[in-house]
Amino acid sequence: MSAFEEQGTQRRRAPTLMALDTRIQRSYKGKLVKQRIERNRLSGIKRKYFKMLKTETEDSPAKTATTAAAISKSDNSEEDGEGEEDISDSSEREVPSKQKIGKGFATGAKNLKRKPRANPFKDIMEEREQTRKQREEEQRSRGKEIERAKRQRDKHLHVRKEKRKKHNARTSRGQPVLSNQINDLLTKIKKSK
Repeated sequence: MSAFEEQGTQRRRAPTLMALDTRIQRSYKGKLVKQRIERNRLSGIKRKYFKMLKTETEDSPAKTATTAAAISKSDNSEEDGEGEEDISDSSEREVPSKQKIGKGFATGAKNLKRKPRANPFKDIMEEREQTRKQREEEQRSRGKEIERAKRQRDKHLHVRKEKRKKHNARTSRGQPVLSNQINDLLTKIKKSK
């Protein structure tokens, strides 16, 4: 036997997640607990809202007017013998206006097709797409610029290599070819003028 049972007091049950008092609920930082509390709060609000809608649709003046008109027609037509048909027609009109949705009933206006909701992230998505396209364009232009610079560098190096080859040309005895060096000097003089 435990110490609690010897004293005659019963051990208190630990509070479950759903039965925590409000002070603990607000102070406890557990994500699941907060989500469950919020879900319960929202479902309570929805339940009250739909209950209120149901009572409003039942008490609405349009409905009472149609039922009153149906009753007056049935009173007038009972003399003619057509009263049962009129009552059935009025009840058929009311039934399609209410259709079962989920757990409760809703009016026919609720069943109309809704416009698709605007995407709240549309602006952000468009902005990201625009920046992505801009980045790709910059990469393409940078790649073209790099390719052009590489071609110019290769061409320049090729020209320098040819000049050096002519300038350093030697005869069979190892002497430098003077005609190439003189031509080089003449081109430099022409460029400077």
